[in-house]
Amino acid sequence: KEEAEEIAEILCQSNVQRQSEELHIMQEAEEIIRSENLDKNEKILVLHHDGWHHGVIGIVASKLTEKYNLPCILISFEDGVSEGKGSGRSIDGFNLHTALSECSDSLERFGGHEMAAGLTIRVENIPEFIASMNEYAKKIMQQQEPANAEIDAVVLPHEITVEAVERLAD
Repeated sequence: KEEAEEIAEILCQSNVQRQSEELHIMQEAEEIIRSENLDKNEKILVLHHDGWHHGVIGIVASKLTEKYNLPCILISFEDGVSEGKGSGRSIDGFNLHTALSECSDSLERFGGHEMAAGLTIRVENIPEFIASMNEYAKKIMQQQEPANAEIDAVVLPHEITVEAVERLAD
């Protein structure tokens, strides 16, 4: 029992540390997006930074993709290392693996599938990669039909209750 409690405590501490790192990366990424108006000017978010934890950037990329409804790739470089590791997440209708294949001249390695991918890139190839990914994304997004939403009912604010949400969950 004592050993299990010790392990649980270590896991809880690790989780708190991961959440803190995730929040830090999210804040830095959103500052880059805001300062460069990327969410208004681009069809894909490709961000890079020194020191982002490469084990957490995929989680943050997923959150940014959900928030901005844009594919997102985050790339982290460690101090003194010329190759960075990236993690990307996508949206319906944008095949991230195909996009990376089309822009692979800038990459050392990549892999994944339509909705998620990982990559390795040299620091000097970042500008070319960002430009080619944005060009590809603009081309692909222009060809797509806008998404249609089906509306089942109009719900007024006073009708949204815990009970109503619980009934919908059934």
